[in-house]
Amino acid sequence: MRLLRERGENQSDVRATNLAVVLDAIRRHGAISRTELTKLTRLTPSAVTNIIRELAEHHLVRESGVKPAAGSGRKQVKLTIDDRHFAVIGVDIARTHVQSLLVQLTGRILERASAPCRASEGPERLLALAGSQIESLRQRADTLGLTVLGIGIGIPGPVDTARGVVTSPPNFPGWRDFPLRRWVEERFQLPVFVDDDAKAAALGESWFGAGQGLESIVYVSVGMGIGAGVILGGELYRGVHDLAGEIGHVTVDANGPRCECGNVGCLEIMAAIPGLYRQAAVLWGNDQVYERELEELFDVTRYPDLARVLRDYAVRYLSAGVINAINAYDPERIILGGRVLDAGAISSDNAPTLLEEIRAEVQQRAFAVAAGRVDLVGRRLGTDATALGAATLLMAEVFACPARYWQHWAATSPEASGEAT
Repeated sequence: MRLLRERGENQSDVRATNLAVVLDAIRRHGAISRTELTKLTRLTPSAVTNIIRELAEHHLVRESGVKPAAGSGRKQVKLTIDDRHFAVIGVDIARTHVQSLLVQLTGRILERASAPCRASEGPERLLALAGSQIESLRQRADTLGLTVLGIGIGIPGPVDTARGVVTSPPNFPGWRDFPLRRWVEERFQLPVFVDDDAKAAALGESWFGAGQGLESIVYVSVGMGIGAGVILGGELYRGVHDLAGEIGHVTVDANGPRCECGNVGCLEIMAAIPGLYRQAAVLWGNDQVYERELEELFDVTRYPDLARVLRDYAVRYLSAGVINAINAYDPERIILGGRVLDAGAISSDNAPTLLEEIRAEVQQRAFAVAAGRVDLVGRRLGTDATALGAATLLMAEVFACPARYWQHWAATSPEASGEAT
């Protein structure tokens, strides 16, 4: 049951809503005709025609060929998102790297920039890398004749998205209460949206990856930290305090070590990369494991006994995290990604991957009704997931209320106020 709103809508509100409805329908369904849009949105043919005209005038929608009609009917003109005029920049600021992408409104990646880093280097160094990459991509956009609409940033959370402030990320020194949005906006004079890296990746997978076409997914990222992003009703769910999806800080071992967040036995401290190396050091009986790649430590052909125990350890805790996500959100699909899953994807002699082992464990331990119906898959966007998702943060705002941005576009792009071609 949907609650009645306390406030009605005036004519401008209705217009803005209808613009967003039609634009989002074109994004979701790809090449689509005006007739199909009329049926899909339940707007009148004249309303759809007027909305398409307005969206085309602002270079968000364009005609793109024709669709064969059923039977002997007339061929229908296809409408698609216009990707020839605008782009967005997505930035992934992580504990091990900074990566930025120049992205068209269709999600196509035009250019990448990436550099390694260490969390201990602090904001000054990481922001210098990010700033250099953003400037380079902005210049590339100019070369291509594209107007950059804004910048999206994914970073280890929690993040106060309303203020664009990184609040208290564990194991990420120097970032507590850092005003990231203000810093980037002041430097580049563009709209900026900041969110938790796993939430950004979840949105990216929802729009362009393994979550396309689904209304509810949970994306779980397992790397130097563990986080999750939740999509409910096709939209990113953040919770009242931006804490939805902080799966890395649920207790999975009541007798475990204390986490930097203040809790004990958190999933992150047990099964993120530092926790896996700490467990490997115990198994191997020395600290030489820190000189080896995670893929090597997971290699059961090289270390049949020790690697098997380490994989079982990871599977036990990560499957517990997945089951918690299933029980909390009851999604259609769980998507697993991150450095740990990448390292565990290498198998030999037809041995199961880490993802397959986790899937089998979840099917044994979760509620039977959920275990048989919730898909558990790997991410489709690979290492681009967070940066592309960060770009999608900006795109989602534009698509939700395109009219809000038209004044900005007109001021920054000579073409934005011209007629569609």
